[in-house]
Amino acid sequence: MSKRQLNQRNPLFELPSNPGTDKGKVVLFFPTAGIEQNVWFPFPYLYLGPFIELTGYTVTVIDARVEENWRQCVESELRDCVAFGITSMSGPDLNSALEAAHIVRESNSNLPIIWGGHHVSALPEQALQENVADYVCLGTSE
Repeated sequence: MSKRQLNQRNPLFELPSNPGTDKGKVVLFFPTAGIEQNVWFPFPYLYLGPFIELTGYTVTVIDARVEENWRQCVESELRDCVAFGITSMSGPDLNSALEAAHIVRESNSNLPIIWGGHHVSALPEQALQENVADYVCLGTSE
């Protein structure tokens, strides 16, 4: 199926005219609850990442469940980042998600933070009012 056929079938989804163009890096953060024993892949980001890349961005995933030095990774990846995405449930993983958002705000207060996941779907105003999100994705957002 060509780009033109795909766009004709779904005009809301447009592939970029030049997928090789580097528009910058998007960092996706998967929080830790601090109690993980058996960790699965961060499936929401594995689904989402390729679509972001199709629009000309590069994607870096930081999985705090397996990256012990995730705070340093966040700080390092922010240097050339154009957007920071976070997902979170309502529970213990919310702590590291909030901490990551605070690291981003302290490093670059103008960097857009985009939250998705169950917690912000239930309480979107809270994330916006607490200044830990600039954008909130409700429901299934991949």
